Amino acid sequence: MPDALKRKAEATIRKSGATLINPALGVLEVAAGVSSDAPGTPAIVVYVDKTKENVAVPQTIAGIRTLVVPTDQLTLNAGIAPKSNDLADGIHLPAEILESAQQIQGTYAAQLMADPAIFGVGVTQSRDNPGEAALLVLVDLARAPRSMPAVIGGLRTRYVAMHRFHVTRSKYAGAPHLSSCALRSTTAGTEPQTFDPQNPAPIKLP
Repeated sequence: MPDALKRKAEATIRKSGATLINPALGVLEVAAGVSSDAPGTPAIVVYVDKTKENVAVPQTIAGIRTLVVPTDQLTLNAGIAPKSNDLADGIHLPAEILESAQQIQGTYAAQLMADPAIFGVGVTQSRDNPGEAALLVLVDLARAPRSMPAVIGGLRTRYVAMHRFHVTRSKYAGAPHLSSCALRSTTAGTEPQTFDPQNPAPIKLP
């Protein structure tokens, strides 16, 4: 991550971090980090009490993404708390959360894919906060998107940059085993397809 972006995250923590920390509400500490949903962009790592459920953490702070990591005070005191989440394969979210996210996908997919750099929009699990669904936005490596908002329609966004060629070629392959990236994806001119961005065989392009 460029130093300028890191300094931006650190400045935001100095300005707003103290107001977020509240152990009674489950927020133990904050630190500067890097987003897992948008690699290369800054994030504010929010350490939450792993013994508490549904700790409220905003999706962004002053426009910077938050990355929610469950831990405990002893781990923080020892300086060994991770700055990202280690997710198991598969999507581990309740059906109602995914269904709600799919409705938001349907609302914004066409608008997003009006950008020539974007060729697929789906629903997946956020890596910045695994308790939330995210819109997965497929970005052509050869193009720069007009914008990459952190939140769309109340959902976190997860960006995956890849060559459009790999998706086109993969339409002749067999269906893959679904990973933690699996989603219901919409691509231009197609019906929704089950999709794994690490092996995107089922997607069909026009």
